[in-house]
Amino acid sequence: MRYLGVCALVVALLIGSLECQTAFAGGGGTKANATIEVKNVDGAATIGVIVDPPAGFNPTSLDEFKAAGGKILGPGKTGSFRVVAGRHTVAAGEVTNNGYVFIGAMDVTAAKHKTTKLVVDTTGLNFK
Repeated sequence: MRYLGVCALVVALLIGSLECQTAFAGGGGTKANATIEVKNVDGAATIGVIVDPPAGFNPTSLDEFKAAGGKILGPGKTGSFRVVAGRHTVAAGEVTNNGYVFIGAMDVTAAKHKTTKLVVDTTGLNFK
């Protein structure tokens, strides 16, 4: 089993300092009404992506990362995250045999009933 390395702490500290805005639908709580789609465009790297990780999030395994909503994307693969329209933080890191190497994080604004598309490789996250 691959384990996330100490670099996950960097992700946790960075993300813990960022806040996201959420919209609330009346009566039933928060309802997902937008999508953030992230495609791994790296030809060789496996990349872990998470949207709005919990404050202080410092996973010690891939299972813990996935349980928090993170997705592991192989080369050329795409992951979709259903979210509430508004501002969100997307963070990514390369999964290696030695752990997890932080790639970067960015704030995105997801529009209601729309898909916000991002691409990621080992150099960073960008809008598609």
